[in-house]
Amino acid sequence: MHLDGARVFNAAVALGVPVAKLTRGFQTVMFCLSKGLCAPVGSMLVGSRALMDRGRSIRKMLGGGMRQAGVLAAAGLIALEEMPARLHEDHAHARWMAEQVAAMEGCRIDLGTVQTNIVIFRPEGRTAAEVSRG
Repeated sequence: MHLDGARVFNAAVALGVPVAKLTRGFQTVMFCLSKGLCAPVGSMLVGSRALMDRGRSIRKMLGGGMRQAGVLAAAGLIALEEMPARLHEDHAHARWMAEQVAAMEGCRIDLGTVQTNIVIFRPEGRTAAEVSRG
């Protein structure tokens, strides 16, 4: 079984549980290094050695891969080692932004849905430019 966990680190922080607990039971997990973890690009596929060897083989058959990816790999290491501890800051900033939007005339938002760093609202009768001006 595979988990497309693009934002699994955000979910773990919001739920207060380790990523390992959320991903337990999956043979492979893919997560994004740039969504919340601040790397400029990249995703990781993790699993057993046998599955990763098979994945590498399939990637080569499909033409995937990068040359000279060391700089990006370094950014990925920082994303993994340092950024999960700061995700709660993103969530707090999103909550603050959602509260500001909720106070704006002509914007509808359900504050109960703002649990991570995603804020979704509806401008009612206002254009995007009007909303951005406040």
